[in-house]
Amino acid sequence: MQTVSLKRHIAVMDKITALSNVRERSRKETRERLARSGFSEEEIQDGIDTALRVGLISDERYARSFIRGKVHAGWGRERIIRRLEECGVDSSVISACQNEFASPEEEYERALYELEKRSCHAADPYVSYMRRLLGKGYSHEVSRRAVHDYLSRSRGNA
Repeated sequence: MQTVSLKRHIAVMDKITALSNVRERSRKETRERLARSGFSEEEIQDGIDTALRVGLISDERYARSFIRGKVHAGWGRERIIRRLEECGVDSSVISACQNEFASPEEEYERALYELEKRSCHAADPYVSYMRRLLGKGYSHEVSRRAVHDYLSRSRGNA
């Protein structure tokens, strides 16, 4: 196993720093970006090891930032968790970030808000609304409750 030259190590670290200055990134995402930039596997591993050691990248910091942003964007817990797993974030890291998610009651309120944002003209609004919320990543239980309550309120106001 040959060692990475100082020149290549600096180039990898410059790239990781540039990527990190834009936004938080997961270890997997950083690895993929470095590979697309033409670095060898050895250079990538050396750079990621260094970046982890000095705190330049952190899957937990990435997960917390990602969760906050997606909760704000109206995503549900299940979709956020699925996407974090796709980004290579370990389930133990996701578990450590549970306090970043909306509470069940906040998630229900957000689901209601999602339903209020756009009207539905479908023949079966229940199915349409369920599909909308499930697609946003809300759990079946939260979606069912929100759609039921929303339709009950809508019919009461009609």
